[in-house]
Amino acid sequence: MPEPGTSVRQDFPASAQDAGPVADVQVPDVQFTDAPVSDGRAGGVPVAVSSAADAPAVTAPAADASAADAPAVTAPAADAPAADGAAVTAPAADAADSGPAADLPVADPLAATPVAAAPIISGSAADEETVQISGVRTVDAAGLGTAEADARGASQGAGQGRGEGSGQGDGAGQGQGQGRASLLMAGLRQSQNLLALALYTGASLGMFGPWILSRMSTWFLSEQAQDGSLFVWSFRWWPYALSHHISAIFSNAAWAPDGINLTWATTIPGPAIALQGLTDSHGPFFSFNVVELAAPALAAWTAYLLCRRLTGSFLPALIGGFFFGFSPSLIDEFGQGHPSLTLVFLIPLAAYLVVRLLEGSIHPAWFVLLLGIVLGMQLYIGEEVFATMTLVGLVCGLVGFAVGPAERRRRLLRAVAPVAGAYLIAAVAASPLLYTAFTRPQIVKALHYATIEYGAHRSADFLRYVTPGRYTVLYSQFGSRWGDNPWYLGIPLIVVIVLFAVTERRRRSSLALLAGLIVLLALSLGDSFRLFGADILPWRLVAALPVLSVAQPGRLVTYVYLLIAVLVALWLARPAWRTRPAAPSPYPPSSPLWRPTPLPRRWPHLLRWLLVVAAAATILPNFASPVWATQVPETPFLASGIYKQYLTPGEILWIVDAHHDRQLIWQADTHFYFRLAGGFFGGTPAGVRQGALQESLAEGNVIPTTTAAAIKSFLKAHRVGAVLVADEPWDIVLKMRAVTGVRWDHIGRVHLFRLGTQYSRPAKTRKPVLSHPARLAHSPRPAHRHRHR
Repeated sequence: MPEPGTSVRQDFPASAQDAGPVADVQVPDVQFTDAPVSDGRAGGVPVAVSSAADAPAVTAPAADASAADAPAVTAPAADAPAADGAAVTAPAADAADSGPAADLPVADPLAATPVAAAPIISGSAADEETVQISGVRTVDAAGLGTAEADARGASQGAGQGRGEGSGQGDGAGQGQGQGRASLLMAGLRQSQNLLALALYTGASLGMFGPWILSRMSTWFLSEQAQDGSLFVWSFRWWPYALSHHISAIFSNAAWAPDGINLTWATTIPGPAIALQGLTDSHGPFFSFNVVELAAPALAAWTAYLLCRRLTGSFLPALIGGFFFGFSPSLIDEFGQGHPSLTLVFLIPLAAYLVVRLLEGSIHPAWFVLLLGIVLGMQLYIGEEVFATMTLVGLVCGLVGFAVGPAERRRRLLRAVAPVAGAYLIAAVAASPLLYTAFTRPQIVKALHYATIEYGAHRSADFLRYVTPGRYTVLYSQFGSRWGDNPWYLGIPLIVVIVLFAVTERRRRSSLALLAGLIVLLALSLGDSFRLFGADILPWRLVAALPVLSVAQPGRLVTYVYLLIAVLVALWLARPAWRTRPAAPSPYPPSSPLWRPTPLPRRWPHLLRWLLVVAAAATILPNFASPVWATQVPETPFLASGIYKQYLTPGEILWIVDAHHDRQLIWQADTHFYFRLAGGFFGGTPAGVRQGALQESLAEGNVIPTTTAAAIKSFLKAHRVGAVLVADEPWDIVLKMRAVTGVRWDHIGRVHLFRLGTQYSRPAKTRKPVLSHPARLAHSPRPAHRHRHR
């Protein structure tokens, strides 16, 4: 083989700056070993050598020009001492990268798996190319992948080298030993994956469990009980509707008698059906709390799997997963009781599958099936996340196509057909939802709230990036400027992003990652903020698309945190320096005294870890603050079952309540014995006149300025048979008495107005949508009741 310091002739330019057709490449001082050379940090070029009678080719590092992908250079290997084809595989360097081995992919010694043709390069070295010379490694020039096969490739080459002195039989025994070692390494890797899941679950239970574990069936993890009440209702509604063979997607249980299209409300049918057994045995509050506690852990874990795939390192991936699963954007939705927006664990899983497709480690047929299942599941969790996930995937694909090398562009183009096939499978699986969503009246948001989820509204909103909200641990240290603030990044995390941009600026993959982050931040600003006096924000380009027209652009920060998780993992996985290489063995490889030369060991930069730990500490949830759990008070009228003596099954009831969050939960507690004239679903059915007024009345909000004509119109439109007034001031009770003209029954701390057929006569001619047998035998009669004029 060539001596160290000699030149190998190449027939193409080594870099974009090489002008001549022939360039000389120096052969580095590489010690060939017969043992796995990966040290867990990819301290040197992975090399596998066997004794070969036929001189194997030696692949020299190929420089990646900025415009085209240079092929690997093959030179004849001289002085190969022995028998069968092994190879030397070296990653090609980016034209913009400097140093012979400073930016090699990070290898994980525990990442070896029995999967053939595993990818070689990591996302942290996404522009380097590897070319297989023998059967040890595979070609991966797309710029995406992992280093998890480095240890396996080196082990295979080592086994071949050891077969030199011991013959064919010994080589077969070594092969069996390698197979067992490979399975052992795969088992260790899976153990690490399970350990990561256990750590994330423990973190979620440790931070939020003390607020809810002792009262899982009576309280729920949501500071805003009105938003959380819809999901509690949903956990009861979907199993009930399916078991009673009534329309579950377009429900007449609320906004009766016309009903409401639940596909445009965040009713999470997938989790509600999956947890039906838990709901039946422990109640909807219990199921809601289980989902809330599991959401951060699942999101962090799937983000960890993505980061582990890209880096091949356990600890950097573990920390990266934390930045996504426990990010302020996700915890903000957690605190508001939005499971449809906290169950985002499928987003990193979809990205993971796309990475596997681009690197060639998964068959396209399996990819289409698995991604189709993931997308279909997301449709049954929440359409808004599905729509924004599609938008973000398209944006990232375009950025990668624009920044990446030619081979990556070819792979992205080849991925279009499998991704389209996956979307087709998802559309078929969710066809009942999609058909109802676009053929029945939609929900129109009549009442708008100027929250940050709709984007920036003034220049002061940009301070949200550095000042936390109430769900973040440093909230009280900044004067409590904000309430909800999903945009918080924190100064240490911003410093990490800036340093990543500086230190990784020569890598195309890093540029693509940073460009995607910037584009998503720009989209999250929405279209309400005027930039330089003009409405030029990019969200206007997508706001007219289906579903995205009702999406809230400020929630795109969740995807920003997924990119930040990958960025942090890649930055931590990148070694900062390495020790001096040890002296090579003075004996030839055929000698029994020959020992492999230890590769230089790379050590992480302490400053990087300190900055990342500080950034993680500043975004911790404010778990010590009492903002996480809420109780919805019950009324004896419903809790004791007395309501069955005064209401008929399927009767339309209008609940006027000072607490607008209770009527959906009360209906769910009665197993939908009655129908609701309204209900909180985030809007009104399309076509409702005076939408803001009707939405307010549907939520049970009657104020002294509400006119009698508006109340009568609402009663007639919804064919109300009874009105229940709870915890309202006396003047509201008197107003209802004057409008209805009937006396009330004071029962179980509520005032019940039974209207008879005054407004509900048209409904009596129709078959009730919800039939429920009236079981009155065991219901106690009220001890006394008061009638008032």
